Order: sequence, then structure tokens, then C-alpha cells
Amino acid sequence: MNAPLSNTHADPEYGLIAHTLREAELQEFVTAILTPRASALKATLGDYGVPVRQLTWRGGNLAYVVVGLGPVVVLTHGWEGAASDLLPIVKSLVDAGYRCVLWDLPAHGESSGAWTSIPHSAQALQRLADHVGPVYATVSHSVGSAVTVQALSTGLHCDRSVLISPPGRYMDFVEHIAAQFGFAGDDLQRIVDILAERGVDAPALNLPNEVQAFEHAGLFVHADNDRVCDVRWSRLGHAAWQNSSLMEFPGLGHRRILSDPAVVTSVTGFLAQDW
Repeated sequence: MNAPLSNTHADPEYGLIAHTLREAELQEFVTAILTPRASALKATLGDYGVPVRQLTWRGGNLAYVVVGLGPVVVLTHGWEGAASDLLPIVKSLVDAGYRCVLWDLPAHGESSGAWTSIPHSAQALQRLADHVGPVYATVSHSVGSAVTVQALSTGLHCDRSVLISPPGRYMDFVEHIAAQFGFAGDDLQRIVDILAERGVDAPALNLPNEVQAFEHAGLFVHADNDRVCDVRWSRLGHAAWQNSSLMEFPGLGHRRILSDPAVVTSVTGFLAQDW
């Protein structure tokens, strides 16, 4: 006859097994949130009509294209986004006399890797910037803005940055997703620890805190009805970044903002102010 359940739960061996299984579950959860879905592998750099280049990085490659001539602008797409998302802005910048560098985040498009994170992608961005620079400006969307802010906080230099629909606090995302899977308390803390073990200091990824030390010129662009990244984060970021401006647009959501003519004109005009 099997031992009573209460005795089984008290068995130290059972406790060790339960702990091991829980640890495996939490490790798998962290892997999942750092792994883009298969749709992120769609190759769109070819949409720019120029050869796709490869830059070696950490045993793999970063895929990128260069379009136009002039001061270098590096443009970064969002999580599970694509380089082609920024096509309307790139066309305007090329016409205005800029050399635009578009790239695929690690584990996206034609770049290698099975997973990535904000700090991991920021290191990749720094590698790309060192290769194509000096960089005059950066333009980024959504999580691409978090990647760019992290890179700017750890050594990337430029004169101007445009952050379109940036997220604000990475811990909000972690807590929200964890709660959906029933993780809280000690489990949530272990998730944060696992992220740290994988190079992600989740509490430190906080937009207003990161940008307050920036001295170069910045522009926040956000839709007032963005349901993915709330506009309040651009407002808080603008308040923290002394040399920044904020432009809010009504009704453009999280993605349509990238192709709106008024937004495209505003981004191009902002980069041209010092050139």
C-alpha cells in the first residue's frame, strides 16, 4: 500500500524532487520569455533592395543592411518585430541625406541565435555601432528602444536618439507574465534571480532611471492610445531626460505610428536640427 500523502509530503526525498521539478519549471519559464516566437524569424532586410551583410558576433552573426549616404543612423526594431517595420522612416531619412543601418535583433530575422534579452541585444547593438560608426543618431521602436537605451547607458555614443513607443519598466512585464502562470512570492524572486544569472538585471531596466544621465538630444514619440507600451513611460522618460522632447500623437496605437506621415516627418526633422 502506498504511504499516506501527508507522510509523502514530509519525506525529505519528496521535498528535494518537488524543488528540482519547480526549479526546472522556472528555468523553462525564463527561457520562454527570452525566446521570440517563430514568426520573428521572418526575413525582411531584403525589402530594402540592397545586399544583406553579416557581422560576426559571439560565434554567430548579426544581419544588417546599409541604405543611403551621409551621417549614420542606426535603426532598431522591436521584440518579434522586423526591420521592414521602419521602412517609411528609412525612406524619409535616406531622402534627407542619411546613411541608414537596419539590423535584425539576435534570434530575429536573419540574425543567429535562439534567444535574446535587452542587455544581450544591447551588446549586439554596440558591436554593430562599433563596426558601422561613428553613429550620428539612433531610431528605435518598442523593445528596440529599451535595447537602445541600455546600449546608450553602457557605452554607445551618438548625438540624437528617437525613442518610439518605448516600454518603461521590465519588472512590470516579468511580474505580469509570471502572474499569468501562477508564479509569485519566492517563485517570482527565483525568476528574477535566474534572469540575473542569464545577464538580465530586471529591476535595473527602468526607462526613467536609465535616461536621467543622458546628455545628448532625445525625442520621445508615442501614441496616446498605445495598449502595448503605455504613453506614461514616454512622459516619465521625458521628465527624467533633461535634453529631450516629447511628441504625442492621437489614435495611432503601437505599430501604425511607424508609418504615419506626421510621425515620419517629425523624426526626420528632429535628426536634421543639428546637421
